[in-house]
Amino acid sequence: MEQKSQTRLMALLFISVMMALPVKAQKLLKLTAGGKAATTESLTTDRKTVDQSGNEWYSQLSPNQKALFFTKDYLKELSKMADGEEVRAARESVKKKQKNVAKAPDNKYEFVGCNTTIPGIAQFNVSPYEADTLVVDSMLTQYAYYHDGKYHNFVPYWNSVTRTFDKMDVLVYDTRDWEKEDSVRIDIADQGAVPYITAYDETTGLLYCISMMSTYSTHTDSYDLCVLDPETYGMTKIGHICDWTWMDDNNQESINGMVIINGAIYAIDNYNRLLTIDKNTGAYTILGKMKIGFANDRFPDYDKIVGIQGMVYDQATGEILISHLDYLEGACLYRANPNAIVDGVVQTEKVEMLDATYYYIYKQGQAASQTLISSPSDFKAVVDGEKVHLTFTVPTTMADGKALADGTVVKAVFMIDGNDVSLGDISDKGVAAGTAIDKTFDLERGLHTLSLVLKADGYDGIKGNVAESRAVSSTIYIGYDVPEAPTAAKLTIKDNTATITWKAPTKGQNEQWGAVFDKDDLSYTVVRTYDNKVVAQDTKETTVTDSELGDVLHTYTYVITPKSHDGAGLAARTNSVVNGTHVELPYYNGFEDAESLNFFTNHNVNDDGTGRTWNWNYIKKQVGTGPADSYYNNNYWLFTPGFNVDTEHVYRASFDFTPTGDGDTENVRFLATVGTEADEHHPADTLMVYDAGKADMSRKNLYFRVPKAGKYYIG
Repeated sequence: MEQKSQTRLMALLFISVMMALPVKAQKLLKLTAGGKAATTESLTTDRKTVDQSGNEWYSQLSPNQKALFFTKDYLKELSKMADGEEVRAARESVKKKQKNVAKAPDNKYEFVGCNTTIPGIAQFNVSPYEADTLVVDSMLTQYAYYHDGKYHNFVPYWNSVTRTFDKMDVLVYDTRDWEKEDSVRIDIADQGAVPYITAYDETTGLLYCISMMSTYSTHTDSYDLCVLDPETYGMTKIGHICDWTWMDDNNQESINGMVIINGAIYAIDNYNRLLTIDKNTGAYTILGKMKIGFANDRFPDYDKIVGIQGMVYDQATGEILISHLDYLEGACLYRANPNAIVDGVVQTEKVEMLDATYYYIYKQGQAASQTLISSPSDFKAVVDGEKVHLTFTVPTTMADGKALADGTVVKAVFMIDGNDVSLGDISDKGVAAGTAIDKTFDLERGLHTLSLVLKADGYDGIKGNVAESRAVSSTIYIGYDVPEAPTAAKLTIKDNTATITWKAPTKGQNEQWGAVFDKDDLSYTVVRTYDNKVVAQDTKETTVTDSELGDVLHTYTYVITPKSHDGAGLAARTNSVVNGTHVELPYYNGFEDAESLNFFTNHNVNDDGTGRTWNWNYIKKQVGTGPADSYYNNNYWLFTPGFNVDTEHVYRASFDFTPTGDGDTENVRFLATVGTEADEHHPADTLMVYDAGKADMSRKNLYFRVPKAGKYYIG
């Protein structure tokens, strides 16, 4: 490509190339070319720093990272982007309904939520929306949970020296008067130790939370399901949920909200889908798409959700209330009915606009019950192979220490993984207080949660008066553990032979739950990714070879999956290596991913190593560059991979390209050549000289015949 004049152009030349051969033999070569992939450096700083929107690095953060680490700045940014007088007028109207600060909760309000605009905690009703502020505290964040009259809030801190989150404040409020009851600072390992979204499960007595760990080197946010310890605030991982990775269309999912309904975890993801998450594995199931927020030409299916969505279950209606914020509608409240899903669409209704979004919501309840009986203090589950031995003693007192009345009959609601299981008499007809329970069960391999709630009939001497205990539970792992992923997976290729090496995993995935890992029973399956060929099956070795790769160009990557006692573990992936000398015809390249330029050659015209190369553009799914002698200083040729042709056929190269940008695109010239070297200094035949018109989009078919059979390149 060259420039006809010395005009300083701000245009990019994008090419979509398809090459075909020949007319007679119908051999086909297809290529594409066209844009530079933007790179982002993820940066964060101390959470107290405000008004980051003017900083150059702030603009490079992803929406998720802005919403997570710089909530106030992100809200300002969204507010500035809000579109339309009608939206702004509605938001102002809602604000006028908000009342003065209240120091104690009012039982006329149904919900309580974390409002980052105050910033603080507000109580509110819906239909119509009305709110009172309970507490104002600039330290409050959206990472919170409510349980048993206490509101817990987590405040992570970024260490600019170590470039990680290494401390977290835990603020505890008594919700009877919203006075701060406790504030403690704890050391944490990293961002993944921050409870991102937390919910209490009344059926098990456990706090389930989602962690989000950002790996800046790969621009990946990883989401795991965990159990939160309410005493230490440490998290124990259950399983992996999903990943969001920049420039990887196959791994761009985030979890943006969670609520627990009757023991089942419901969540919303960034594609506006309602999910359920398995409490024993972290695996999710898609229930259907919701219509929350907006739809436009770029996101026609309402698949644009960013940041945490406050979710709360409204038992009166059987619906989930969702507090949502986007830059078109502002803050809105929606209802979604998990029991009304038709053709993959969840029944969704916009309730009304809010003065600000609520990142965490809970339903305001009555005072703690005075009729609680004690929970078994000796509830215990012991694993023995594939059996579990359960023991506990039926309590003899109320939670406040008063003795149960003579003749009290205590029944048990016992569940394994949310399913009712009979414990015999105590489940079927009830037993007396003080009875010792001893049962043994067979369970399948894997993680299981055993939970127990007791109900005491006649606790006060009046038959028919029933008091319950709080749920107690135990999470256990049955059978041998499945392996963690192998480490140090590496691929080398020499003389058309691939050598794949790795290190054996040293522990299982469920070590934290007491699972036993047998490293002496490890075996591996190795699969080549480009054609899914199984290179090795159930091998005990940690080195395998894949020979006779051939001369056809491929990008080689291998996946190693470990296994122990027939349980497959996490897979490891090797580095990628390009091997081969030429591509086969017909050849097509649509430039759909970052590997699409693997076989191409960027060659510097004057060999000085400077200037703008041809690059892949993630947004447009094209490759491109800029004009020479311009701001972009392009002096690189782009050469296709080599392909073998003969002298008997006429070959056709077909491609799309377009000049684009803010400059004068009429001054852009595009050259296409064919030759025997990927180097413009060697003789080559010019196939085309094309002078681009303004905003021109062209598809060109070039026909050629070579004078001598062999390997050729198009430049």
